[in-house]
Amino acid sequence: MKKILFIFYVFFAVLFFEFEQANAKTFKDFRQNHIHSGDLKIDKKLTLKFPEGEWIVANREGDSYGPLRINLTTFVQLKNKEISKVIEVLVFTGGLYPTDMNHYIEHDTFYQNIEGYSCKKYKGNALLEVYKRGSAHNCLRVRHIDVQRHLYNPPKDWQKTASAQFRAWMRRNEITIPDLLLWSYHSYFARTQAGRWTVISYVEDPKHYGAKKKYNPDRYNSEFHPNKINNFPEAKKIMQKFIEKSIYRHKEIERMYKIPKRHVLKFSNITSVNSNNLADDLKKLSDLYNKGALTKEEYEKAKKNLLK
Repeated sequence: MKKILFIFYVFFAVLFFEFEQANAKTFKDFRQNHIHSGDLKIDKKLTLKFPEGEWIVANREGDSYGPLRINLTTFVQLKNKEISKVIEVLVFTGGLYPTDMNHYIEHDTFYQNIEGYSCKKYKGNALLEVYKRGSAHNCLRVRHIDVQRHLYNPPKDWQKTASAQFRAWMRRNEITIPDLLLWSYHSYFARTQAGRWTVISYVEDPKHYGAKKKYNPDRYNSEFHPNKINNFPEAKKIMQKFIEKSIYRHKEIERMYKIPKRHVLKFSNITSVNSNNLADDLKKLSDLYNKGALTKEEYEKAKKNLLK
């Protein structure tokens, strides 16, 4: 009898877990001005770990473009009514039209004639690592952005239209935004992901990495531009920290998607930044916790310090 009861208990526990997972909130379930905190489910495989604190949905869009269905959610974290961090989740689906979808993704990712906005060489990139074979691609791009130009005077009119809701939300809520931000762009597509193209963007104020002054935001003349950064030790140190965190975040996306080994980015071009530092330190910390050498409280505190 006990054995039968145990089997029923396990069965219903598994059923409840699967029901909870199936009904867990994803990035598509939010609306503008909703508040979020904690981890966020993107799809069945990918869950993003949001930094601590409240995140406000500044923009939410669902639309179709040709063969693609587009879902976008922009989360922002504020400090004194100023945007401090942004996480934007953009997922494209279109499994019924694979050829058209492949063509659109390839054009948008590699052949956009817009300086600095695609996964191709740009003199302002602090980092660009790309895998591409057939229709599959895996891309990480890191750079600084001139926010006023990006939001209000972008190269193409459609880009200004695309950010209209976000700008309107800022205006209604009297929200300001720094003139210079650091931006990492994480893009992955492969047919093994059920015809889903995932793009995650992280945008952060350099203050989070130790900036003690305002920097020139201009895309060519900023202290953060690769041609100038070696002359500005503080800017270089800040960008190195941001690159390391961006690499760690990208490796987490690769790990959760269980992408084929051949698709994994090698980061072979990195010479000034030890891309494995953060990942290695986090692994050592996790090992210590699993061995019982650290309490959960000590582990979380140490992990938080590493990810600052």
